[in-house]
Amino acid sequence: MSDRVNALYSDKLDLLRDIFGASTIEVDRDTVNVDGTSYPIINDVIVALDPSRYPASVLERLNSSDLGQRPSTSHFARDVQRSFGAEWQHSEKILPEHEGEFRQYFDVVDLEDLSGARVCDLGCGMGRWSYFLKGTVRELVLVDFSEAIFVARRNLRGAKNAVFIMADVTQLPFRSDFADFAFCLGVLHHLPLDALEQVRHLSRFAPRLLIYLYSALDSRPRFHQVLLGAVAILANYRNWGFGAAARSVQQGSSVRILSRQVSKQNSPRRLRPFFHIDRATV
Repeated sequence: MSDRVNALYSDKLDLLRDIFGASTIEVDRDTVNVDGTSYPIINDVIVALDPSRYPASVLERLNSSDLGQRPSTSHFARDVQRSFGAEWQHSEKILPEHEGEFRQYFDVVDLEDLSGARVCDLGCGMGRWSYFLKGTVRELVLVDFSEAIFVARRNLRGAKNAVFIMADVTQLPFRSDFADFAFCLGVLHHLPLDALEQVRHLSRFAPRLLIYLYSALDSRPRFHQVLLGAVAILANYRNWGFGAAARSVQQGSSVRILSRQVSKQNSPRRLRPFFHIDRATV
């Protein structure tokens, strides 16, 4: 194989063409060209962010001259991009306890159903959830808008079925229904946007979607904590699906909303609302 072609993506042209909904895809060592739009490739990561949203390290790698002179972008959480990029570069190892957490998050999903699926990890961080899916699914698309995506690439360096894309979940450059299943765990509530509106937005990219949001209850009044705790218990016991919320997220979708209260090491008790969206089961 020529050293002018990126080794990771040389055999994934059809996959990339389908993800982007493109007519033509061309890949060389440092760029991928999608219908005339060129995206840099850095350490096997396709950088599909708007250039105004590049992290500083990407600008430096690309020898960009506009470092520090980027225009402001509305509703863009640059502080979140910076802080989470730094966090996952500091805490970059897949740990044994991550597998148990993975199984808690995915206990509403039949993993056997994903065996032939293309799965997208939206806001993947250092790739800890995809790490436990890589041997199950057909294809993995990992997406993050921070430098954490480079950590994910290192953690999944042996995964031949994975692609790594630096992109913003609020501005994904992909076609509708590019994935069979997508998940976005612990991401949307950090963004300066309406989280439920973003759930609606993301539901166009896959017929099945697992969303997790959280809220720390420590600062809330006691009655609020008790009330939400009771709702969580009833929701789990009765396996309620909240029809009004379902209709607000995606017309014609079945939405399962679950809430859990769990304590993680060095973490306060949190209310965990899950949105499990399946457009195939109206």
